[in-house]
Amino acid sequence: MLRLRATDPSGAVRRERPVRHGADPVELLRAEGLEPTFRGAARDGAGDVVLHFEVVPRERPHPYQRIAAYAVVPATVDGVRCVLLTSFRGTRRDGWWGLPGGGLDPGEDPLDGVRREVHEETGQQVTGLTPVTVVTAHWTGPSPAGRVEDFHAVRLIYHGVCERPGTPVVHDVGGTTADAAWVPLADLDRIPVLEWARPVILDGVATS
Repeated sequence: MLRLRATDPSGAVRRERPVRHGADPVELLRAEGLEPTFRGAARDGAGDVVLHFEVVPRERPHPYQRIAAYAVVPATVDGVRCVLLTSFRGTRRDGWWGLPGGGLDPGEDPLDGVRREVHEETGQQVTGLTPVTVVTAHWTGPSPAGRVEDFHAVRLIYHGVCERPGTPVVHDVGGTTADAAWVPLADLDRIPVLEWARPVILDGVATS
């Protein structure tokens, strides 16, 4: 069994518990308002592997859940099979590419939200939206504003049709969208694409 033991600088034990398979002990401690420093690992008398962390109090993360909707939009542009993508600025992934889409407004229908986001970020009109999958992620860390958040991202993915693909235009000036483009499928391996988005894109264009 894998366990973590967290002690404060005086040596007093603050936390001790099993760690389930796949869990990140650093994120577990941070989610409880503790900043850990790894001090080593050893087996105890029962044969368990114990991860030892020294911890100090930190700002307790603010729970925050963001529900967003995105679209995989393939199209043939000038005879070349492409997919509609956007790149980022003002984020930790500046210069990377991902799917057009974004956070839903309170009470907004996801279909309305993804149509709105695609138009704001690319200037394209999408129809025939069908749900594809849901992608989630969970982490603890500082937001762009500096607040420490226990962040849960819920991403609703749709397949869309663009009947009249045109030159992409970013209407949401001043936001996090730096650029939009019809990217040839053959170029996907040559550009940085968000890890969660790449398999979704490949699955989406393979079934279109």
